Amino acid sequence: MTQVDFYILKPSYPKNLHQFACQLLEKIYNQQLRAYVCTENEQETKFFDQLLWTFRAGSFIPHGLLGEADPVMTPILLGYGQHCDAAHEVLLNLSSTIPEFFNLYQRIVEIVDQAPQRLQQSRERYRRYRDLGYTLKTHEITQ
Repeated sequence: MTQVDFYILKPSYPKNLHQFACQLLEKIYNQQLRAYVCTENEQETKFFDQLLWTFRAGSFIPHGLLGEADPVMTPILLGYGQHCDAAHEVLLNLSSTIPEFFNLYQRIVEIVDQAPQRLQQSRERYRRYRDLGYTLKTHEITQ
């Protein structure tokens, strides 16, 4: 069954959701796993694409946009609203809802920040996964 992990960014955490997502993707890539990052919209996808190039000096996370990059050759794909047909093990969900295709991945990663609207949306996603019978793991991130 799909593993669902919620990373909860505590108020003391000094970075934002997207910076933390970059760190997670770097770990995922270093573990030789493939990931699809599902964002809310095209604007967020392009923002996150740029951030992956610049978030940390010396870091390299090979990635591309779904529909533009070769999905078989690209370990990290970014997109919104559509499913990546290539075999990627991890879905990093940055959208406000659960993508319809979430169960096609071995692992789902959700990041919870403290912005009121995003916090409420995260709680709704948590309840939905739980109601569907998935085992949920939470990780509190403080620094």
